[in-house]
Amino acid sequence: MPNLSAFTWRQLARQVRQNPWELPSSAVLLGNQDDLVREQVTPLLESFRAAGATPEAIALCFEQLALAQERLQRERDAWSLVWSGPDPQRAYTEDTFAVVTRVVEQAQRSLLISTYNLGRSQRLLDFYEMLANRLARQELETVQLFFHPVELTQKDIPLTQATIQDWFIKTIWPWTARPKVYVDQRCLGAGRGTGVHHAKCVIADRSIALVTSANWSEAAQQLNLEAGWLTTASERAQLLQRQFEDLIAAEVYIRVV
Repeated sequence: MPNLSAFTWRQLARQVRQNPWELPSSAVLLGNQDDLVREQVTPLLESFRAAGATPEAIALCFEQLALAQERLQRERDAWSLVWSGPDPQRAYTEDTFAVVTRVVEQAQRSLLISTYNLGRSQRLLDFYEMLANRLARQELETVQLFFHPVELTQKDIPLTQATIQDWFIKTIWPWTARPKVYVDQRCLGAGRGTGVHHAKCVIADRSIALVTSANWSEAAQQLNLEAGWLTTASERAQLLQRQFEDLIAAEVYIRVV
């Protein structure tokens, strides 16, 4: 299929409609186009002519191709590369910690944070307090937090809803206004070798989503080599949000706080 801009497809549609009684020759229709356009469109016009297509049908087809190209461009524009660590192409990427901060600050209603590990650097503790304050002021309706209790497993503390809740409140989130906290139910009482929650993403207002390899830790977001994609395509963000909601409904994730 020819790969042309939406502008070019609409220009060709207008030219076809200039003489609605007969299909213009390729030479006439493409006379003002460059070689790349002529090479791509000439075989298509010949196929239309062989099939007996009317000029109006061809013009409508070109307009649909313009719309498809615009949708594709919007999808491309909705994605940006997010990176942590050394970056030789800084002009083409965004810093992970900066993106996470911006996405969280832009959230007006809801926020979903998913990570493997919860960091405890002072910067991240300040970050948690900021979220707690926004919840307390009702600037956010809900914050959902998904993680794996790595610190407890490293200390060989049995994983139960009670031990996870106690650790979270005492160590991570002592403030009264708290998120809804979820863990993978398979980790409760399980020994080593059990699959664990390892997804890392941030979703704001079901309309912006960051999917990243970076944990919710300062090292991961600023020091390690980590890669991710940020999308402002709301349908993509909603698809990811529904995935978590469906797993809550299926009781794969259980609430511990």
